[in-house]
Amino acid sequence: MRKIWSMIIKDFTVATRDRMMLFIIFYAVIFAFVIRIFVPTVESTQVKFAAYKGVSEQVISQIEDFGEVDLFDSVESVYDRVERIDSIAGVVMEGETIQLVFEGNEPEGLIDTYKMILAEITSPEIPIPIDYRATEEKGSLLMDLLTVVLVVMAIFIGGISAGFNMVNEKETKAICAIAISPLNFGKYIISKYATSLFIGLFGTLCAGLILVGLTIDYVKLLLVVVFSGAMVIATSMFLGAFAENEMSALVLLKVTGWLYMMVPILTFFVSEKWQVIFYPLPTYWQVMMIKNVFLTEVQKFDFWFSGIMTFATGFVMLLILGNIFRKKVRI
Repeated sequence: MRKIWSMIIKDFTVATRDRMMLFIIFYAVIFAFVIRIFVPTVESTQVKFAAYKGVSEQVISQIEDFGEVDLFDSVESVYDRVERIDSIAGVVMEGETIQLVFEGNEPEGLIDTYKMILAEITSPEIPIPIDYRATEEKGSLLMDLLTVVLVVMAIFIGGISAGFNMVNEKETKAICAIAISPLNFGKYIISKYATSLFIGLFGTLCAGLILVGLTIDYVKLLLVVVFSGAMVIATSMFLGAFAENEMSALVLLKVTGWLYMMVPILTFFVSEKWQVIFYPLPTYWQVMMIKNVFLTEVQKFDFWFSGIMTFATGFVMLLILGNIFRKKVRI
């Protein structure tokens, strides 16, 4: 146990002395602040309308003074347009009432903006009552996407940190000393897992507190990091096995980073029936876990099943890359 702790302390010492590693460790925290500050502003500045042609031409004309207006031949077409990815308000007639239609994931400030615009237009020159409704109650799509990606990134950074330490040990030949020391391969992996766990947990908890405060279950968020452990240490081994120095590790990171982040992004845009192609990938199940923690909608798979699948698929990945790593570094 003493040998493992000494390896963990050494890894943290190496990481804190490297400016690039320090930036990587705090990247998720910095990005969380950026999201928190700028995303609500970006969402609230977009004013677009999808209007049914049956709405008064005078109303349509005045709406165009405030924002972009797309006209549609049917109410159903307006609903379809509203339910697309971007934030846009539908304008339809329900009897003698103008009705604003929202998808349900728009910020409150944006909804209030649309209501004030319609109130300005219809009063007093065009005294038509206004109502509004949402097609479905959801969180902000942009905020949900960035939150999930950020948490995935924070956990991934833990693996990157451990991976760069492995590369440093290869480059300085320290791995040769470890190979003949009492610290066997299992203990070596445990020490790297602990390093990635602590760093990943730090970034994940900070990101969660910055983005959503105390509104989520932080015990489950902790378990997200734990269940992701096998996949994360497998990522570390990939860097340790194939990168000969820090520069080559950065090149590999550019490729693996994009591949790693593609699945979280695609889960928001690919139909559920096609998401079956992601089932063998641990990142897919990790995203399902994170969605169960942060998002309000009921997910296709619950938290515990997603967690088990994350660990199981990640463990398979760990066995494969662990074997490659041992052969490459001869430990």
